[in-house]
Amino acid sequence: MYVLTEGETLKKLRKLRGLNQKDCCQGIISRHTYSRIERNQTSIQYHILLELLERLNFSYQDFWFYKNEKNALYASKKKLSCMDNTLDLYAYFKENKKKSIEKFHCYLLCKLRMEQFDFDTVEKINDRDLQHLNKYLKKLTFFSIIDLTLVSEMCDYLAYDTVKRVSLTILKQINLSSDSSEFTRSHQYAIHLALCTNTSIALKNEDYSFTKKMLTKTKDFLEQYPNHYFLLFLHFNTHTLNYKLTMNNHYLSKLFLLKDYMKELEDYQTAEKIETQIKSLIQHTASLPEITIN
Repeated sequence: MYVLTEGETLKKLRKLRGLNQKDCCQGIISRHTYSRIERNQTSIQYHILLELLERLNFSYQDFWFYKNEKNALYASKKKLSCMDNTLDLYAYFKENKKKSIEKFHCYLLCKLRMEQFDFDTVEKINDRDLQHLNKYLKKLTFFSIIDLTLVSEMCDYLAYDTVKRVSLTILKQINLSSDSSEFTRSHQYAIHLALCTNTSIALKNEDYSFTKKMLTKTKDFLEQYPNHYFLLFLHFNTHTLNYKLTMNNHYLSKLFLLKDYMKELEDYQTAEKIETQIKSLIQHTASLPEITIN
């Protein structure tokens, strides 16, 4: 995999922001020096890099994300999502297996995609993969965009204690970032998705105290970084929690309203997800033993 130089990465980020060299470096370093950095003709000091990234509204973590990871992951994920033929998908996996294992994220996402097909020779996610994944996630103190994506995609495979530990680390990461410039839009989306999926896992495991904590932080994060799609899932998880705690059909009716709303918007996939949850809640309620009062 080709890794971008510091200069090439800065040039890429500058163009993403639509700035020319003068606007990017004015008041920090001379345009001549900056131009030499982009052309890899001179090195860049750390404090200068941080000032330039602040001007571009990118974090240092985003800089390394674009430098080392983004091209490989997104190219792989895009290619995988377009593969509908199981034979082609399996051939791609076998061909790139060694390289993919070195890039564990791509390796797991490829396996996850293959499991969506009913194919005999598919290499499914195994215990060794999950041990590696749990060990990797538990060591992290900062979750990059790719790490957050991996958590969201693989949350159903993770042990609950790992999900909880990961969630606490993400919450700490959010708390340490009081300045809105800390997160790009891509990072915001990845955090929104991780909060949403991890809250659902907490609900599934009936850890209601932790679910409340996650919902509170999700609400706070949405107030800072509004997103209508994830606002809907905040309501979805909140109504689900309230119904589980009270068995009050008022909250069930709110879920029906959310489902109808998504159908009106023609988001049938989300509507189906809400409907599945409603059926699950009703079945759970029906299975509860009746309380006899003597």
